[in-house]
Formats: sequence, structure tokens, C-alpha cells
Amino acid sequence: MPGTDHDASGGPVPSDRDAWPGPHPDEALGGEASLPPDFEDNLTELIDTAENLAGDQVAAWGAIKAEVERRIAHWQEWAPSGTGEPTREGVEHDRPGQNTGGVMPTHPGAPTQARRQFVGFDLEVATYVRLKPELLSRFPGKFIVIVGDEVEGPVETFREALRAGYRRFGLGPLFVKQILTVEPVVEVTRDIVPCRS
Repeated sequence: MPGTDHDASGGPVPSDRDAWPGPHPDEALGGEASLPPDFEDNLTELIDTAENLAGDQVAAWGAIKAEVERRIAHWQEWAPSGTGEPTREGVEHDRPGQNTGGVMPTHPGAPTQARRQFVGFDLEVATYVRLKPELLSRFPGKFIVIVGDEVEGPVETFREALRAGYRRFGLGPLFVKQILTVEPVVEVTRDIVPCRS
């Protein structure tokens, strides 16, 4: 079948699409994909971010479910009866003038902030190089998070660093670094393209 990946034996390799419970989103829309091609990747990234922020998959999924149900109710509330399509006439927005860029609040009623854009880690690397001698003498082996020239940590694990970084800096790229005398060599085995979301 065109576009299907195959393993070494020539058999088809299951995709994430095959693991999707129930009808696939584009199938639920009558077989015609009206969603952007990178929709699933962006949705997966948002769900991963929610799980990282919560630190607990069950809590994250509860919050995601509550937000989805709230949005469905809101959609149905301001759609003209029988059309299923929304109308903005006479609708008062939740937060006038505020565009969250699709970011869900971590708690209902909590203000949302726009996601920081990735502009490279040049400033963060320079901050780490400047602070490295002091960090090595005081916190060898620990993890820190750097955004711009601000540092969060040290903490014991990478996961704790992510949690602390998202809590302090919000959504967006985080420069997480383990404080080591000898830097490990990182090997990338495939072409990685920055996300354009």
C-alpha cells in the first residue's frame, strides 16, 4: 500500500494512527481530512506537554477531558440550533482580546500565557558556560533549567527539572542541563526538523 512503512521482513509497521481508539478524527469527519496534515503531531505535542506539566498522566487526562467537555458545551451553546456551526453574533468571549494560541490552562479559570517561541539556545548556552565553574563546585551531577539568563534549580532528576521549568517559565522551549565536568557526546540517528507550530 503506498505510504505504508515496512519492517525488515517486508511486513507493514503499525503506525500511531493504528493505535488510535475508535474512529480516527478524519474518518469521523466523513472520510475527508479537513484537518491540517500536522494536526496529529501538534495534538500529541500538546498532550505530552500537559502530562509533563501535571507530572501525573491520570491527572493530566482528567484535566484534558474536563477542558474538552467545557469547549464542546461552549461550542454547542453558541451554535445556532440545527446547524452545528458556531456563530459569533451576540457572543461574549471568555477573555476579550486575549489569544492563547491554542494553549489550555492547567487549571480552570487560571490565566493562560502564550507559548514562548524557539529562537535557539545561544543565550542559554552562554549563560551555562558563564555559570558552569560555580555550578560544578556546588551542584555536580544535578540538573538545572535555563531560559534566557534565568536559572531554575538545581534539582535531582531531568523530570523534576522539566516540571520546575514549566512551572516557572510556562510553556515553550526549556534548556535543561545536567551539571557535568565532561560533557557527553550526543548522537542523532535521524534527520530532525524543528517543529513549525
